[in-house]
Amino acid sequence: MTKDWKAKQADGKFPAPPVNGTAHAWHHSPDTLMNTINNGGVKLGGWMPGFKDKLSEAEKQAVLKYVHDLWPQEIQTKYDARFK
Repeated sequence: MTKDWKAKQADGKFPAPPVNGTAHAWHHSPDTLMNTINNGGVKLGGWMPGFKDKLSEAEKQAVLKYVHDLWPQEIQTKYDARFK
């Protein structure tokens, strides 16, 4: 895990933020998170490739569920109240 995921690296790209609830993923709607899975993070200054044609819809939903399950219960509750 990168200590400062908000700072650009020497190559000018941002490192991947942690998905354990300590970064910003839980602030984004399921649609926004799915867009990032589909289209990647390059346009946002990151390096993650898109997986639109590499993962099935079921696999993408499983990724969203997995990330959600990594978050502490308090964050899951906040997220669910806001987006579900």
